[in-house]
Amino acid sequence: GVEEGKKAVKRLKRVYTKIKQDLDSKKKQVLKFQESLKKQLAVLSDKAKQKKYEEYRRLLMEYQQMLLERQRKFAKLEKKLKNPILNRLMLIIGSIGTKGDFDLVLEKTESAVLYAPKHMDLTGQVVRTYNDLKAKWKKKSKKRKGKR
Repeated sequence: GVEEGKKAVKRLKRVYTKIKQDLDSKKKQVLKFQESLKKQLAVLSDKAKQKKYEEYRRLLMEYQQMLLERQRKFAKLEKKLKNPILNRLMLIIGSIGTKGDFDLVLEKTESAVLYAPKHMDLTGQVVRTYNDLKAKWKKKSKKRKGKR
């Protein structure tokens, strides 16, 4: 496959694992507090119950905010890592499709194609072209950075 894509997936998996650990830890904290609160309800005064409920709501809200924030950050990172790759792939696929006089190019994993001859699978050609052009893109990128 495309090396850049493999690296992006690895990085996303690492980030996802860290996010999941953080969220699981916060969730355990909320559940532990909830259990503690249930056990104490019978002996707490109304004022103390009110205070504990407020603390519980605050913890729950912190967890929900953390979840939303982490989801947004992950989606942003995923887009940042995948979009350049997908844009380049689209250019390559368009070029191969035009040169090969194809009327249509489908994504193998997402399409509803139940059968196609092996010679029509462009995956290997797309990956090779992408990896070959990657070095050229890096050189152009470095030249542009050097001119600034």
